[in-house]
Amino acid sequence: MLSFASRGIAEAAWPSGRLRNSIAASLRGARFSTLKATSPSSESGAESGRPPWVWRKLQGWFGFEVPLSSPLAGVPAPEAATATPRPSGCRVSFLDNGVRVVTPVNASPKAHSANDLVTSFGVYFNAGSRYEDLFTAGSTHALETLAFRSATLERSRFRLAQDIERTGGSVGCAAARESIAFTGECLRDAAPELINLVCEAAVRPQLMAYGEVSAALDDGIRAELQDALKVIEYEQEHAMGKDTQLQLVEALHATAYQGNTLGKL
Repeated sequence: MLSFASRGIAEAAWPSGRLRNSIAASLRGARFSTLKATSPSSESGAESGRPPWVWRKLQGWFGFEVPLSSPLAGVPAPEAATATPRPSGCRVSFLDNGVRVVTPVNASPKAHSANDLVTSFGVYFNAGSRYEDLFTAGSTHALETLAFRSATLERSRFRLAQDIERTGGSVGCAAARESIAFTGECLRDAAPELINLVCEAAVRPQLMAYGEVSAALDDGIRAELQDALKVIEYEQEHAMGKDTQLQLVEALHATAYQGNTLGKL
């Protein structure tokens, strides 16, 4: 009963008459010829001179098939969407203190609509391991490890973490051979507060007061440095010690620059 109903629906939906029969016969002949030419011995239906039973069943249900390249009758052709062009590139400006501000401008309307409520920013310093000497070797890695994990001149470690969590944003620090980046991302309404916190952690860490305030403060700074050294030792043993790709990159730099500037680990 279901097969008869399906066939009736198909006959009502597709064109009927002599045109339908001729198209169906042509498609059946073409499909049978293709199957016979490609795999004459793999199908029992092909050996007996008949198309496979699955194709015969489908042909009985639908009669013929319409290629996707043919327009549907009575269906208007869709119009291509036109996107409003937006300026792209970067806008560079300078603050009164000489800090350079680079603002990217995205030309994608989708990117604008998706990121209108989110602000991403970064504070970049022209510093890194290539500028280290024998006395400051490893300081870049230590600064990266201490970022947002140590106190500043205005806030304790706990208060800094609490204020960052209050904004609902995320922060991070990444150090390389030629740069150190303090980054943040949050909702646009909380951007001014998070930018202030990231800049404070970047330019006013408690390390700046070492040896200038009190012995108790110096002890606290030394304790933070000891914690950072433990983290670095763990990373060296478990991360870099097992990452052969990272070891290869470091070895290539050390060989190419022979321990100078970019060749420093």
